Amino acid sequence: MTVPALFYFDNLRVNAERRGTGRRRLRMKKWIGLCLLLISACLTGHAQDVRVIHVDEPGTLAEKIAEIESLNPDETVKITGELYNSDFKAFQKWKGYSFALDLSDAVIDTIPEKSFYGIDLKKILFPISLKRIEAHGFNSCVSLKNVDLSHCVDLVFIGTAAFGGCNFLQRIDVSTCIKLEYLGEYVFSGCTKLESIDLSNNLNLREIKDLSFYSNISLSEIKLPPFIEIIGKEAFAMCKFQYLEIPASIKKIKWHAFVASKLSIIKIDAVEPPLLLTTDDPFMKNDISLIVPMGSKSLYQLAPVWSKLDIREVGLCFIKVKNDGGGFVKIGEQTIQSGEISVPEAKDVQVSFIPDKGYRLIQVKLGTIDVTDQVEGDILTIPQIVENKELAVVFEKEIYSLKVSYNEGGEVKVNEQNITS
Repeated sequence: MTVPALFYFDNLRVNAERRGTGRRRLRMKKWIGLCLLLISACLTGHAQDVRVIHVDEPGTLAEKIAEIESLNPDETVKITGELYNSDFKAFQKWKGYSFALDLSDAVIDTIPEKSFYGIDLKKILFPISLKRIEAHGFNSCVSLKNVDLSHCVDLVFIGTAAFGGCNFLQRIDVSTCIKLEYLGEYVFSGCTKLESIDLSNNLNLREIKDLSFYSNISLSEIKLPPFIEIIGKEAFAMCKFQYLEIPASIKKIKWHAFVASKLSIIKIDAVEPPLLLTTDDPFMKNDISLIVPMGSKSLYQLAPVWSKLDIREVGLCFIKVKNDGGGFVKIGEQTIQSGEISVPEAKDVQVSFIPDKGYRLIQVKLGTIDVTDQVEGDILTIPQIVENKELAVVFEKEIYSLKVSYNEGGEVKVNEQNITS
């Protein structure tokens, strides 16, 4: 934006000099000076969007913050240097201000207990040195939307209710936190906007504690740690996801772990039924499908509580394709025009549509449901298929119109057809 503005006013100055009078030249210079001042002010304002505070000596952050009278709305504060636990008390001065905090270049081992409790943070970026986030560290940060842990390869501990009550939190990615081994009780409870979380890279995480995701009413997808052994009491109560895959390492599921949730299909990879510490869980009812490994159905049928569910062994599902021509359908490595293809049960299935030359895809129906709007780039993903499906596909020949205008004295022919008007 700056260069065109300077270029424009430089041209005006040249034109004024050519036209002549000293008065006009002086007036033009004033305009140039005013516009340069405005441009400078805009650039300065942009630079102030990020306020950098460097801590020369650990333990002195409070002195630095005391020098700042106020923060601009939605300002980003970047802290650099090494911080001690005592430094974090200084952030309480900024209660009532809305800001983002960048700690990515700071040297921090631990976020102490209640460091940012109730502070109006919008976003937080953590440093590579971080190892622990203590209890209630960011509890009730009601405006917090984004938590960036992408640098935290050494993070091992997130304490009780550390992000509890962050009811605007939409995204938290712990996939790079490969050493993470502890998530406390209530750790993400009440995060009502959180839609998904992937724990599949957290190989050292063996337990989902009690009430960890309690009342996360928007949580529609979760991937559990691959070596999880225990799912705590009411850990996923009132969550939105309908399908859950539980790894073979599971040993124990506590009381009301999924109560009042939307869960309708559970796939358990464990041959031996995990212990359910309840006999009257209102969630465990016979309209829930339980998919278990081949040869283990009889074991689950004999197990307390599990026996109440609709149990079947994992196997294959079939997708029947109906297509009257104009293209092909590819599922996995198989390409067909019409027919039936088998796919592994409880896995995502990717369907590709390949129109013939001169044709285009106009409709896809999965059973009786039109899913055309879910097709992106001629690809449809069917998530976690657990039953046979029928796929109806319609390709349509592309038709182009050609408008011809001509005078007398000849004829126009298009594809052997004479055009008369």
